[in-house]
Amino acid sequence: MKSAEDVRTENLEAIIRDMAGGSVAELARITGKDPTLISRWRSKNPKTRKVMSHQTAREMEKALKLPMNWMDQDHTATALPDAVPVVAYHPEEPLEDGEIEIPAINVLVGAGNCIHTEPVREERRFRYSTEWLQRYGLRPDKLIRHKVRGTSMEPFISDGSWITVEMGTTQIVDGNVYLLRYGSQISVKFLFRRYDGGLIIRSFNPSEPDVVVPIQDLEHIEVLGRVVESTNMLIKPVK
Repeated sequence: MKSAEDVRTENLEAIIRDMAGGSVAELARITGKDPTLISRWRSKNPKTRKVMSHQTAREMEKALKLPMNWMDQDHTATALPDAVPVVAYHPEEPLEDGEIEIPAINVLVGAGNCIHTEPVREERRFRYSTEWLQRYGLRPDKLIRHKVRGTSMEPFISDGSWITVEMGTTQIVDGNVYLLRYGSQISVKFLFRRYDGGLIIRSFNPSEPDVVVPIQDLEHIEVLGRVVESTNMLIKPVK
């Protein structure tokens, strides 16, 4: 495992390469740091090398408009075997061969008690390869993305996550996750069949009790689709 010092040094090299055009002098100009000091952070000679402090790392992040603690995170994960790099794209870019887009519905769906739908103030489109769809037997015309609000499914599905729903897949398989309408609420829950024909609506969060729906009340439940994927964000937006 890399030390914090090694990680900061690697990130410093990446910053010089990608944000300062390979120039220590340019990085010194951007950050206000002494170029000699920057060179000492990079030095491989233990006699001249200086360790970048925690405070300095935070100052560098602020000057470079990087997220807090960015300097302390290993950003070389794509060098691991079989890792696939993330590729950014502009919304107006045409789809590549073998890609499809799945629309995102502009409502939040609940993962909690008494949570109603509300508009999503975020525009997203999600690209998938046709090979991925074929592997899981999914049809693109049945897939919709929704954003989740609530904590009852955490940490399995976090508050703010996006989920992919296979709309129209309503046959209940015990333990699968579904998008369902219960009265005026739209929720994301595990579903289980009861021995008497009723239904158990279950959250992942153990603090949330099961909801038991007797068979005579099933008319108030509408299963909208099966959740086939979730995307959890582990950080907050920076702007």
